[in-house]
Amino acid sequence: MLGLLKLDRSSSGSWGASLAYQSSRLGSHLSLLGQEADDETSNVRIQGQDSDVTYSAFTQRAGIGHSTFADPSADSTSDSSAAITKALSRVHAHFSSWLDYFILVRFSVNMAALRLGLCQISLLFLISYISSTFAGVPVLLWESSNVSDKEDFIPALNQLDGDEFSNHLIKKVHTHKPLIVVFVEETLSVEDFSWKDDKRQGAFQKLENITGMAAKMEFIPSVIDPVASLKDLVHSQGYTYTKFDKVNPRNKPGTAVEVALSDPFITEDRPHLLRRHDADITRIYSDLLASAPHIVAIFTGRQNSWVEAEANRVRREANETEQPSVEWKTTGAMVSASSLKLTVDTKTYDLTATDLTDVKIDDRKNYSRIIATYSKSEGANKVKITIRLKFNYDKTSWYIGDSEVDVDATKYQISPKTKTPTSLGQSLSQEDFTLEDTEHKLTLLFKSFQAENVFSLELSGWDYWSRGLS
Repeated sequence: MLGLLKLDRSSSGSWGASLAYQSSRLGSHLSLLGQEADDETSNVRIQGQDSDVTYSAFTQRAGIGHSTFADPSADSTSDSSAAITKALSRVHAHFSSWLDYFILVRFSVNMAALRLGLCQISLLFLISYISSTFAGVPVLLWESSNVSDKEDFIPALNQLDGDEFSNHLIKKVHTHKPLIVVFVEETLSVEDFSWKDDKRQGAFQKLENITGMAAKMEFIPSVIDPVASLKDLVHSQGYTYTKFDKVNPRNKPGTAVEVALSDPFITEDRPHLLRRHDADITRIYSDLLASAPHIVAIFTGRQNSWVEAEANRVRREANETEQPSVEWKTTGAMVSASSLKLTVDTKTYDLTATDLTDVKIDDRKNYSRIIATYSKSEGANKVKITIRLKFNYDKTSWYIGDSEVDVDATKYQISPKTKTPTSLGQSLSQEDFTLEDTEHKLTLLFKSFQAENVFSLELSGWDYWSRGLS
């Protein structure tokens, strides 16, 4: 019997083929066993007091046979019982034995399928782990110094691990301990550097100018976790590692400053994000360079753009499915929010995208206004609501200032509860952004508020001074 279940790899070519062959033999034996049971019991019948009892259901369920235990010519109940007992004993003996083997075969098949499934899961996990762990990110590195020789050193197109990158930096910083500033994108790839628009302009025009004036510039296409390597290096070399603070920037030698570049604006695409960060890097680097004699600057990412983290993917899909109900887009400014409520005295209006009738920009010398017009149904009438959101800017920052709201013919002067100066080229993001009038008769509440003054982006960095607005 045991030979029936032997999975001989050599005889059948594979354990799967052998298993199928042995299972077919098992089926044949069960069929023969069923025929035996039918022959044994075909002429036996039990007479009950009120009804006949048949065993076709049992035999069908067990897969042994389809005949009933019946014998119309039987005269003795005891003889019938004896015949049935004998038949059932033989059937039970064979059936129990074969059922054990059948369960064993089924268990073997299920275990094989389980092993195959676990193997597939392990393989997918391994591929995902390798992709997310070993996909390096590009590093752009440049030095400011008084050295006249401006030779660019670009290493061969290979990948540096963390130790190799640390050793590379140690050679630059171990003697004079220059200020290290690292600009960090959440994701970055070589393709971001090579991208061009239809006018053949890349995303990092200002960065190209900075590195063009640097004493030395290097581009390393792939480095494994450069930010972590930098943190390890600064401890071994006696550096102080800190996050960038625009109010109190640390620019002393022996300091490593991490500048985490901001998340994308809710309506902005990748090229616009990179160009905005290009302006941020230019402004911050120029400010630090004015007071630091020597800087080693690094531009890199936490993760390659082509290996998207699960958390980022979930957040992106959530953003795609939950579109903002407020979205004002013009050539000079952009505003978005998950909701917008206008409260006038005791009335509250939910202003949605379907109520919006017009959005335009009003550019002036020292400020710009985004003007949004809504039409809200109120019974049989329409209420016209006009919002004039004012963007003020100076040499280094912009903020949303005193604004206006018209409800039909009534005009209200409103101001933000908190005025938040924002660096040129950066967007403003607040969970709740509230504007109200001085008498507290009108309140304008944005939820999940984001705003960007595109004009200030154009004025950031060297473009600001070239326009003569200093």
